[in-house]
Amino acid sequence: YKLDEDFYSTGTSATQVDGNDSVDGSSWLSSISADGQTHTLYVALLDGSGNPLTGDHHSFTYNAGSDPYSSGGSGYQSDDGSMQSGDGGYQSPTSTYNGPTEWIFTNANANGSYGPTQSQIDSNYSGTSLDGKVNINTQGIQEWSIPVSGTFKIEVLGAAGGSYFHNTTGGSGGRGAKMIGEFNLTKDEQLKILIGQLGESIGSSSVNTTNQYGGAGGGGGTFVVGSSNILLAAGGGSGAGGGTDSNPGLDGNISTDGGAGLGRSNANGAIGGTNGNAGSKETTNAQQHDPGAGYLQSSTNNISYGAASAGAKSFADGGAGQDEVSQNAYGSGGFGGASAGNERKGGAGGGYSGGGSVSTSGSASSFGVSGGGGSYNSGTNQNNQAGANAGHGKVVITLISSNNNTPISGDSISIHYPDVSILYSSDYNGMQINWNYQSQSNDMQSLSWAYKLDEDFYGTGTSATQVDGNDSVDGSTWLSSISADGQTHTLYVALLDGSGNPLAGDQHSFTYNSGSDPNSSGGSGYQSGDGGTQSGDGGYQSPGDGYQSDTSGYNSINITYPTIYNVSDWNSLEIEWTYASGVANQSSPRFGYTIDENITSQGVYINEFNTSNIYGSEWLGGLSDGEHTVFVALLDPTNGSILATDSHLFSLTSSTEPEVPGTSNDDITIINPGSGAVIERNASLSVDLS
Repeated sequence: YKLDEDFYSTGTSATQVDGNDSVDGSSWLSSISADGQTHTLYVALLDGSGNPLTGDHHSFTYNAGSDPYSSGGSGYQSDDGSMQSGDGGYQSPTSTYNGPTEWIFTNANANGSYGPTQSQIDSNYSGTSLDGKVNINTQGIQEWSIPVSGTFKIEVLGAAGGSYFHNTTGGSGGRGAKMIGEFNLTKDEQLKILIGQLGESIGSSSVNTTNQYGGAGGGGGTFVVGSSNILLAAGGGSGAGGGTDSNPGLDGNISTDGGAGLGRSNANGAIGGTNGNAGSKETTNAQQHDPGAGYLQSSTNNISYGAASAGAKSFADGGAGQDEVSQNAYGSGGFGGASAGNERKGGAGGGYSGGGSVSTSGSASSFGVSGGGGSYNSGTNQNNQAGANAGHGKVVITLISSNNNTPISGDSISIHYPDVSILYSSDYNGMQINWNYQSQSNDMQSLSWAYKLDEDFYGTGTSATQVDGNDSVDGSTWLSSISADGQTHTLYVALLDGSGNPLAGDQHSFTYNSGSDPNSSGGSGYQSGDGGTQSGDGGYQSPGDGYQSDTSGYNSINITYPTIYNVSDWNSLEIEWTYASGVANQSSPRFGYTIDENITSQGVYINEFNTSNIYGSEWLGGLSDGEHTVFVALLDPTNGSILATDSHLFSLTSSTEPEVPGTSNDDITIINPGSGAVIERNASLSVDLS
């Protein structure tokens, strides 16, 4: 730390503190006078060599005397709320918040167009931080009261659209958006939470149908609504189109507008909704198709080919998806305002604004897809991502700090993965937990916990498998005692003290099936051995905050452009990626791509690169016009093995190269969109800078 100098940017010397997270006021304030002047305190987290990793700063005025509004000294109390801290603070056990700090809201094993009932909520949240805390007055809308005033991080995931499995290539559903923001919330304020659900797929076990032309249902939007206004909404992806050359669904948007539909002949579909309204409906063909609902406006039921119970409903009208009831010929829209699939057409995603329905341009064989839902975020420190979720929606609420700055304490453990209702035997399925030790005597204790399948061992006191030092277990280990036969199981975990006694517990129920997740492009779960080290408060060190973050526990790669169907030969390939901490240096990435050959197939030549984008002249060079698929992979920098993959289907058309950037010192040139390019509403704007 240092006063009045930004040392972690300038590289000058500062006072280093090792092993403690507090410094007495008599020490850090000793160099300045209490004369009413304004000062700035700068702090930095250091690595093992003393190099700054991240920093923070705070400005204050330093006056003589005591705070006229305080009954004692200033500072923070100790971790356990009972002993005076070393920073000049005072004991106040009654003001300490001792409850859980993370709450995970799910679909509670509900599927299809309607959300969970109270009994499903009670069953699935039993033994978790939400046990007995969530009420259902309108089916599917979960009502929960804020337990303590403070600052909360809220992460919201929209649901994916259904997929199409009748042919060998198949079309995958569009993925739901992810929206993250921070909010100041007040104790006892009520939140209403709607978790979007997957659209129904076609040609799989989720839909008993032989109709090879049926479109899959759209994915539902996920909503978090406060006492007086909406806080967040994440748009759902649209369902895949039906037929022998089905198009994949379109992703949920991070803008507030819903996405437009897209026909087989690349015709523009009806536009998505705006300002919280439902999407527009295409009217060019007798086989008309319905859009997705928005936060404020439901979609009318005008479907004319097949039959549906009603149009998709807005959050205000209960959020039901469009339930397709025509002999199970098409996929129903997921809970959260998604529309159903129709003849050859995928359903639209629900969201803050609904996705538009598909255009057919007068052709009955358009195999089109509707648009994904729009999203909304009114929080600070936003982190928003389109196309981030391939499953049901989810909401994760994390307490960052309470308003009176009292320490957050309490022994706790929660299952971070699995957090889905179905596991597949061919996927990775690594178990991952979040945890915290409460007491002063335990906060430096090495992590110790236990797990058991299908027996509440921490309630009955029977034996279980103990894990020391790690927060994850390989799926091949913890699932080895059960068969992938479609049966339902419950995983129980408990945090242990130094003597092996349970301190806190959590549980999660799931169905264990054979094969791989049909809605996932890769394995599910978290990679073990993430290399985290225990911090003083019982958490794990991560690049973000003091606890294991979502992005540090697994390897991932996603194509961020192109995300549109029409691609010209100068379009750059752009990706985003994350290495699991401890696996590789984030500053030395290694990637690969293939065109029209699955990158995981044996013997396929992989084109390697180490930047986050490749010019179109390179990755599209030599390709003929027409439909292609690009596959990308995150590679291990040490041996080149594949850690994670993604893919995107596109149609290549010839184009004229964009203007060559100028030669001046400062220059900017638009790379995408080019002249006459057909783009989605959520397409990236790409520029060339020099």
